[in-house]
Amino acid sequence: MENTSKALLIAGGVLISIMVVSLLVIGYNSLTDYQRTKQNALSEEQLVAFNKQYEAYNRDLTGFEMVSLLNKIIDYNKLNTVSSDSNDWENNNTSKGYTEMYIKFTIKDSEIRKLFIDGTYDSANSTKKDKLDQIRSNMQSLEHTYGTTLMSKLSAMSDYNPETEEGKIEIIKKLGVNVLPKSLPEIEEVKKYQHYIEFKRANFKCTGTEYDKNTGRIIKLIYEQI
Repeated sequence: MENTSKALLIAGGVLISIMVVSLLVIGYNSLTDYQRTKQNALSEEQLVAFNKQYEAYNRDLTGFEMVSLLNKIIDYNKLNTVSSDSNDWENNNTSKGYTEMYIKFTIKDSEIRKLFIDGTYDSANSTKKDKLDQIRSNMQSLEHTYGTTLMSKLSAMSDYNPETEEGKIEIIKKLGVNVLPKSLPEIEEVKKYQHYIEFKRANFKCTGTEYDKNTGRIIKLIYEQI
């Protein structure tokens, strides 16, 4: 009788232990599911927030806005992508699993096209991705050398021709600026600056966007001059 009671007590203890363990497992699974659901919701919010800041550019832009967007993308890539010499940008993933972003635009205006290789800019193309920065750097150099005001005034002239000393003096009188004739830029420099001003004023429409298949993040923005 005494042995039977002990057996029942042992069996009851084992049963209680099993029930406790089962409850702990159920509780842990429920907590894990809750945390997973919460994390998924947070990730979805972060994805929406990330895409929203770039989807805001899915509209008509000026060339000036295009430069701002490019700077934003460059900053993102510097912070999130692994440096690579490979041209296969689609496989250049970040340590977080994100894909490098890029922007592409096509120019129709024959004069502005002279600034770019075959009239297109493509940050995914190794021979083109630094072109816009080079152009901007060159224009800033002209502004630093001759002054932004003078360059703006000269770029507005349709008959700028500083080939002769008399022509230079006439230009200075027409503009009403106090500079020496030898301080005027070359005609080719002014033409390039004109093209750059025209580019910043040009209008572009967004013709396509693309999202990373794995992360859902936007990775491509494509434009065409209107």
